[in-house]
Amino acid sequence: MHRLILFPLIALLAACGHDEPGIEVRTVPVPTPVPCVNTADLPTVTPKSSLTGDARADTVILRAENLDLRAENGDLRALIVPGCTTVPAS
Repeated sequence: MHRLILFPLIALLAACGHDEPGIEVRTVPVPTPVPCVNTADLPTVTPKSSLTGDARADTVILRAENLDLRAENGDLRALIVPGCTTVPAS
């Protein structure tokens, strides 16, 4: 009689022991689509002054315009790069 009670208890205890790992929760970043740039968000292009013909004066004007264009390029890239870049079909 003791064997009939002892055998199911041993079987139940053996079923509780396992070598499988527990559940592991991970956070995986998933890219989410964003709408393309609204034209109202684009910076306005300021008209630049014309060149004078004097090389020294024109160098100063061109240097300032170059810095302005680089800043505008950075602003446009900040708007476009997050979600509106596509590869052109060839």
